[in-house]
Amino acid sequence: MMKPGLSKNSMELRRHLLRFNGEDIVGRMKDSGLQSPVGLIVEMTDPMGKVLTYAAMESNGVPKHEIPELSARYTKDQATPTFLCVVDLPVFKKILSATSESAESNLSKPLPPGYALVVIVAGGGNSYAQVLIR
Repeated sequence: MMKPGLSKNSMELRRHLLRFNGEDIVGRMKDSGLQSPVGLIVEMTDPMGKVLTYAAMESNGVPKHEIPELSARYTKDQATPTFLCVVDLPVFKKILSATSESAESNLSKPLPPGYALVVIVAGGGNSYAQVLIR
């Protein structure tokens, strides 16, 4: 049986979210000032995506008790509730390793100069994209 995250619909959803949010997340990555930024595009109705969003918000200093209201406000008018953020690679390795057995190896692969990683979490799976941020 195929895992939900590997289905055609799941992969297409992640492609769609990257196309729709790609320019925005790349701009945020460029403006972040982080040495090793990782862009995160998360479907908030995905159970692991929600856990990942909460962990990312908390790692960026949002008090835990404020996260549910903030995320609800942030996604309320979206057809597909989607959370975007940028985190530093060392922090992100800790966050994502809890969601996927292959996460650490995927995040440890060297990138070409000027490129950074975007991770899309949706439809029960993760996809990775390299984007130019120079």
